[in-house]
Amino acid sequence: LVGKYADVLQVGARNMQNFNLLTAVGEQPKPVLLKRGMSATLEEFLLAAKVVPPRCLVLDIHLGRLSGFDLHDRLTAAGLTIPTIFITAHDDAPTRERARRAGAVGYLRKPFDDDALIASVERALST
Repeated sequence: LVGKYADVLQVGARNMQNFNLLTAVGEQPKPVLLKRGMSATLEEFLLAAKVVPPRCLVLDIHLGRLSGFDLHDRLTAAGLTIPTIFITAHDDAPTRERARRAGAVGYLRKPFDDDALIASVERALST
């Protein structure tokens, strides 16, 4: 019913293991936003992403214990090839090179312009 009226469907961390819901959401002809909250583990996100594969990822390179590159590598190892935009406040040549090698469709330095993010997401969705 929600899919009939919503422009975007969002699945939060509490429902990442609700595979019946994920399957139903994935069948809708709407964009789906998978949000990995602080309480969700990387493994839960990977399982959810296998049911509802993201069409685009925006990953901060510095996520704390796990880097955006580490998450991207884990997704790739799990067989999920997802157009990715890396964002960072710590820009340097080795980081840009690693993003390029990872196949980034976008690389944005914080603070970045909203239009630059929108253009990167549109580019990611067109691949």
